[in-house]
Amino acid sequence: MTHEELIKNLRNGYFSDRPTIQEAYDYALKISAATRASPHVLTAVQVVVNTICNELEKIENEKNALAQEKRELDALDAMDRMFPSVKNFPTIRSN
Repeated sequence: MTHEELIKNLRNGYFSDRPTIQEAYDYALKISAATRASPHVLTAVQVVVNTICNELEKIENEKNALAQEKRELDALDAMDRMFPSVKNFPTIRSN
């Protein structure tokens, strides 16, 4: 899942937002306290937050894996440019 897909799946235009995640989380806690909401509401909010964190970690891990793969391919390309004749070097076969 990409960041764009995650955002599209989660965003709801009927509700506002806050400048930071911490401010949004604090707002949820204040609403819960002001309405004397049960702990179940806070549990549900935290489950959503944790799930968002999991998805962001997956995206970050995929991004890091792609970056590592690109570095490895770039290193191989550099070696090919430095030693172009190695590709055509005859191999020694043992019987």
